[in-house]
Amino acid sequence: MQRTAATAAADAPSIPGHDWLRRKRLASGPTAALKLASGCDRRCAFCAIPTFRGAFVSRPPAEVLGEAEWLASQGVSELVLVSENSTSYGKDLGDLRSLEKLLPRLAAVEGIARVRVAYLQPAELRPGLLEIIAGTDRVAPYFDLSFQHSSPTLLRRMRRFGGTDDFLGLIARARDLAPTAGFRTNVILGFPARRRRTSPSWSASSWKVASMRSASSATPTRRAPRR
Repeated sequence: MQRTAATAAADAPSIPGHDWLRRKRLASGPTAALKLASGCDRRCAFCAIPTFRGAFVSRPPAEVLGEAEWLASQGVSELVLVSENSTSYGKDLGDLRSLEKLLPRLAAVEGIARVRVAYLQPAELRPGLLEIIAGTDRVAPYFDLSFQHSSPTLLRRMRRFGGTDDFLGLIARARDLAPTAGFRTNVILGFPARRRRTSPSWSASSWKVASMRSASSATPTRRAPRR
């Protein structure tokens, strides 16, 4: 008998702790996004997310695991964990190590072959979390790190932290744990406070950070911005 959308929705199990809430996939395929949290407590100068999505609120681990199990039952083999800032997961639940504890449990869900974490804040990537992502079986050694820029001076104007040396050091530590680790980042080129004298080594150092990918990847797909 052919399953209709209504039948699939009726068969979908409720999420633990939310018996009224049911899930229905709007797309097929082996990969699915799984939301960890909503909102953000950071106040980056260029970002409006906190004003319209509010404070950071984590979903309870049991709820996340319940949805992961349901997605696996629907044929999903890769979970992509998403939120505005996945490294903050659990801080409002009283445990900053919640994500470190949750990742192995998600990877152990029957039918799940890979768990990938998106939207990591470099300033919050704790050593323990880095080790879990780099070394846990079925967790992809993939680091989606939002660097935004390389100049420490400009980053402070953005209300961000770090700089070229910090970011390259973070990448090196990840590669020490997982030599084939992959990286994705984004860089803001048009921030209003940027001046030429802010980062005289932009083309060399910032682009080196921005173009970091897996050890086997080719050259960057974009050219470095002109100074």
